[in-house]
Amino acid sequence: MRVVDKDFNVVKINKTFENMTGVNEKDASGKKCHEVFAGSMCATAECPLTLILAGKDAVDCYVDKQRMDGTSIPCILAATPFTDGDGGVVGIVESFQDITDLKQAQEAIRSERDKLHRILSHLVEGVCIVNQDYIIEYQNSILKEYLGECEGKTCYHSFRQAETPCEPCLMRTAISSGKVQQHEFETADGRSFEQAYTPVKDVDEKEKVVVLLRDVTEQKASMTAMMHAEQLAALGEMAAGVAHEINNPINGIINYAQILVNKNSTDSFVCDLGKRMIKEGDRIARIVQGLLSFARQKKEEKTLVAVEEILSDSLALTAAQMRKDNIAIEMDIEENLPHILAQSHEIEQVFVNIISNARYALNKRYPGPDEDKLLEIIVRSHNDSLRPYVRISFHDHGAGIPNGIIDKIRNPFFTTKTEGKRTGLGLSISHGIVNDHGGRLIIDSVENIFTRVSVDLPAGQPKNSMEPCHEA
Repeated sequence: MRVVDKDFNVVKINKTFENMTGVNEKDASGKKCHEVFAGSMCATAECPLTLILAGKDAVDCYVDKQRMDGTSIPCILAATPFTDGDGGVVGIVESFQDITDLKQAQEAIRSERDKLHRILSHLVEGVCIVNQDYIIEYQNSILKEYLGECEGKTCYHSFRQAETPCEPCLMRTAISSGKVQQHEFETADGRSFEQAYTPVKDVDEKEKVVVLLRDVTEQKASMTAMMHAEQLAALGEMAAGVAHEINNPINGIINYAQILVNKNSTDSFVCDLGKRMIKEGDRIARIVQGLLSFARQKKEEKTLVAVEEILSDSLALTAAQMRKDNIAIEMDIEENLPHILAQSHEIEQVFVNIISNARYALNKRYPGPDEDKLLEIIVRSHNDSLRPYVRISFHDHGAGIPNGIIDKIRNPFFTTKTEGKRTGLGLSISHGIVNDHGGRLIIDSVENIFTRVSVDLPAGQPKNSMEPCHEA
C-alpha cells in the first residue's frame, strides 16, 4: 500500500510495497507517485487520484505498473480517499495486488487453448462439442465449412435440419454407455458424413460429447462408381452374348428368305414376302451389330470419323424406343461437315445417353402423343479463337431441368429420374468422355420449357479434303 497526497507526492509506503517495487520508504517519500511506481494511467484522466479528487468514492481497476528496474508488474489497484480530521480529501490510499502468477496461468491456459484451436482448425474432420441440451457449444472451422454457423444451435437441426431430437439419440447413448458411437448420415443436399460421438466430462464437470464429422461423399461415390462399373461391364458382356446368340438365327432367317426369293418369280407374293423378310432381318442384324459395338470394352485409338455416321448408329439403337413413345426426330445437318478426331464408340455412348435423357424428359411432360413431343438434332461447324469444331445440339421441349440443380447434374450418381430408371452415371461419364476428346458439354435448360445439350468436338479435316482428287 501507499499513501499519496493531492499533489501526487508519496507520503507513506508499507513493507510489502517495498518488496513489490524494490524501493524503500526513505527513497519513495516525497517523490511523485508516477516516479516511484509508474503505470499506464499516470498523467491521464483515468488517474485514480484525479478521479478521487473529482468526487469518486473508490477506484478499482487493472493496471500494469513498472518497477524502477523496468520490470512490468500486472496489478489489481484499489484506491480510496485519504481524509483529514475535518473529512476533507487530502489524498488517496492505494493498494496493489500483484497478479503476475495469475496472469501467467491465464497466458498458459490461453496458449494451450490457442494450440488446441490451431490443431482442431487444421484437422480434416469437422469437430464440435454438444451438451445434454443438444446445443452445440463449440465448432471448428472445418465444421463451419461443412454446415455453416452451428454454435448455439441444436445438433439435430444443424446436422439433419430436423425439428426434434433424433431417435435413437447418439449423444445420449454415448454418455449413458460411456462408449464411442458411430453413425453415417446424409444431408439434404446429398453429401454423406461419418460421425463419431465421444463422451467427455467438461471443465464444468458436466457430461458432453465431442462429435467428429468426416465428409465421405467422394469416397462413397468412388466405391459406388466401381460397383456400377462392374455391373455395367457384366451387363455389357451379357448383352454381347445375347447379341451373338441373336445373330445366328437371324442369319439363318435371312438365308432362308433369300432361297425363297431365288426360287420364286419376282412378281410373286412369296418373293415379295422373302424380300421383306431379308430387309427386316438386315435391319435386326444392323441393330445387333450396333449393340455389339456399343458393348465393346476395348480402348481404341482416335481416328477421323464423320459425325453423321456416329449419329446414324446411335439412332439405330434408340429408334425403336422413340417410335414406341411417339417421339419424332428432326435432323438438320450441315453439308460438307469436317470430320472429328474421336473414338466413335465412346462418342456414340455420349449420343445414346443424351437421346435417352431427352426421351425420358419428353415422356415425363407428354405421357401420350403430342405434336411437341419432338427431338431436334442440329449439327453445325463452328470456329472460335482456338480451333474449329463441330457442334451437335440435341433440343427437346420436355420437362426441363430445375435451375437449382442444373449445376449438379454432371456429378456422379446425381439424377432426377425415379428409382429403377436411373444410375446417375450417364452425364458424368459423357462429360468425362467429351473432356477426354478435348471438347465440351454445354447444357442449357428451363424447367417445363426445354433442354438443349450441345456437344462441341474438335474438327479434323473437312470431308471433301479427305477424298482423293481425280483428274479429267
